[in-house]
Amino acid sequence: MGAHAADIDLDGDLDVCQSNFGDNFLWNNQGDPFR
Repeated sequence: MGAHAADIDLDGDLDVCQSNFGDNFLWNNQGDPFR
């Protein structure tokens, strides 16, 4: 399992990519909730 944080959509908020925990998943930080 791994996790990486980066601003993927260039909005100034860090987003998180989670890997090797079942399917890979991208948590998109929308400012308040992650989606």
